[in-house]
Amino acid sequence: MDITGASDPYVKVSLMCEGRRLKKRKTSTKRNTLNPVYNEAIVFDVPPENIDQINLSIAVMDYDRVGHNEVIGVCQVGNDAESLGRDHWNEMLSYPRKPIAHWHPLAEVRLFSCFPVTLIIKIFLYGITNWMKFYKQNTKS
Repeated sequence: MDITGASDPYVKVSLMCEGRRLKKRKTSTKRNTLNPVYNEAIVFDVPPENIDQINLSIAVMDYDRVGHNEVIGVCQVGNDAESLGRDHWNEMLSYPRKPIAHWHPLAEVRLFSCFPVTLIIKIFLYGITNWMKFYKQNTKS
């Protein structure tokens, strides 16, 4: 958040395997908002035999034109995640053709070092093995 009270948030998702980042993707930046809505899909191709070693690291970032972008908060989803992140992952694996949505708390942050804030993010997981085929079958032409 800058001195005007606005934020330019975006979401950065990293595909992790055994602690190493394999790939990363990010959303567009939403300018001057504290309540962004993205409605964007971030797709990673993961072989089914490797799914047990995969985790997603999700970071909400504040874009800064000068200096470094700030981390607003982070959460993990996957087999090695805490209870909610692991439960969400397992539910996605159990229902691979159904979008599974959960709210995830982000790490507590302090804005201007005096106001405690708890943030949450809603994440949809799809376990589809062939996303394009699924998309074409389920959208109207």
